[in-house]
Amino acid sequence: MPQEPKDKYLPVIQKASETLSGQVELDQVLSTSLERLVKEMGFKSSAIQLVDDSGTKLEYRKIYAPGGLLKLVEKYGDVKPKKIVLDLDNPDDKCNFFAKCFLENHVITGSNLYDFTRPILSKKSAKIIESMFRTRYMAAIPLRVKGMPIGVLDVIGKKTDYSREDKILLQLLADQIALAITNAKQHEAIIEQYKSSLTDPNKLKKKRSNIKFTLRITKETEHFLARQVLNTKTSKAQYVRQLLEDEMKNDKDFQDFDK
Repeated sequence: MPQEPKDKYLPVIQKASETLSGQVELDQVLSTSLERLVKEMGFKSSAIQLVDDSGTKLEYRKIYAPGGLLKLVEKYGDVKPKKIVLDLDNPDDKCNFFAKCFLENHVITGSNLYDFTRPILSKKSAKIIESMFRTRYMAAIPLRVKGMPIGVLDVIGKKTDYSREDKILLQLLADQIALAITNAKQHEAIIEQYKSSLTDPNKLKKKRSNIKFTLRITKETEHFLARQVLNTKTSKAQYVRQLLEDEMKNDKDFQDFDK
């Protein structure tokens, strides 16, 4: 009786977890993740895009393409891949498969390079690069933390298609990478906070919230809050509290009343 995908790929997942768990620097996490995908899993290239703090743009943070893909993109696309940014509010950029992967939060595969590079590359440029780099099949996998995407993992493979089991494995690996990225960002934030406290101890002092308040919200409001705090260190409660505090500061009538 054939093994279930989770059993078949368990050693791969465990090995990836062991490798990433001991790394706390973001750049190291990105580099290690992409190199392993190419060197140990047979992909031709891999890249990671992360959403910016506003939650509206996908930015390339790291690319690993030993076969010369970057030079081809620069030559025929007249653009530096590491500077490519997708605007998630732009209708043209939304057609890009990487943007769709992030917005729809699921794996997208295909064999047409233009689908993954539009509108940055023209159809003609994408076709030339596709032929010279000999791309066969591409995949965009959401990098998720607690089910919410923080970016996209891009891979170009030698296969002509991805099976259901392949997609399951890629998503599991992407989730592990996303968790490692989040941990690395939190580690960096702690280090920065510590460095800041050495020069200004008052920065660590914050008003303590000692009154609990329960607020019922709609599902749409919950989705809005989830998007606002995406890829940040802020909780939904902290975000709402900050909004109220900012409103209080700008309300002159309240300031006079509270004196």
